[in-house]
Amino acid sequence: MKRLLLSALFISGAISFATGQVAYTSFEEPVVAGQYTDTGDAGVAHDLINNAGESEVDFTSAGTEMGFDARYEPYDTPDVGLTDGDFVGATDFTGDVGAYTDGVQGYQMSDTDGNMILEFDVVDFSGFTSNSVSVDYFINATGYEGDGTLNESGSDRMRIYVKDLTNSTEIDLLNTEGSDINDLAIEGTWNTATAVIPDGINAQLVVEVRTNAGSEALYLDNIVFNGTALPTFSFTITEIFSGQEGTDLTEDWFEIENTGTTTWVSGVDPDLYYDDDSADPSAADVIQGLTDLAPGEHAIILITGNSGDITTFTDVWSPVIDLTGVEIGYADGSGLGGG
Repeated sequence: MKRLLLSALFISGAISFATGQVAYTSFEEPVVAGQYTDTGDAGVAHDLINNAGESEVDFTSAGTEMGFDARYEPYDTPDVGLTDGDFVGATDFTGDVGAYTDGVQGYQMSDTDGNMILEFDVVDFSGFTSNSVSVDYFINATGYEGDGTLNESGSDRMRIYVKDLTNSTEIDLLNTEGSDINDLAIEGTWNTATAVIPDGINAQLVVEVRTNAGSEALYLDNIVFNGTALPTFSFTITEIFSGQEGTDLTEDWFEIENTGTTTWVSGVDPDLYYDDDSADPSAADVIQGLTDLAPGEHAIILITGNSGDITTFTDVWSPVIDLTGVEIGYADGSGLGGG
């Protein structure tokens, strides 16, 4: 018998499904403790590591929350960085924010005396569409300096952005560079920054803070990556009737069953194709005449280019098998052979 391939992998058209979380964190799982003191050299860029008895600046994903990793880069003229002990990392301090937007913990970055950079786990958006990211942030109201264009003390800067690792681009959610933070009307309240994420990419959220005073603080909470999962359709060929000859018989045909969990709808979901690659391995023929196929339902596909053959098929086969509610489609491909 010739090899038969039914493919639902040629995706075209819009598919509408409920949007859900692809990844998130509200910093409820990382340890909150005392001030964090960097044990590295403040004069050179380096990774930040967790210290016993101190608030965690890094977190390995466990349970449902995303992981993250912090690092430090000095000013062009290095200062003490985080070696003098600062309130950074996981926090439950509410003196500035009042309360967190989700749960009782967040993440704080303040008095960095250099650049503190927080990078979150990479999020794979393969198989998702209509994607987005949202970040709740709170900037403490105080006197910020400079416009953030110089890598030095007194040039305060905050940036929240997504790296599109697939296309080597960046998507800003917040970027204060070029402005005095005090002029942006974003202090003293929770704000939600959002951005659209392209389909099919690997995305990484990054937060950068450069400040030189304990009151100059950024708090983070309720980080959510959303996306709409593309459906995976599954069809199984359950019967093949081939090698027919004679005017009293019909065209070759086969039966398929929707073995997935999603109803396939013509004109909305991916087209279905019939491909007998013993005839032409580079071509596939679209299956026509079907309207929809719910999970567990069957359909019959005639191998013909003439839709009128459906009537002939029905006349010949309806006395033998119950065709009630069974859709009959057709594809203008080669026959199924006589094996």
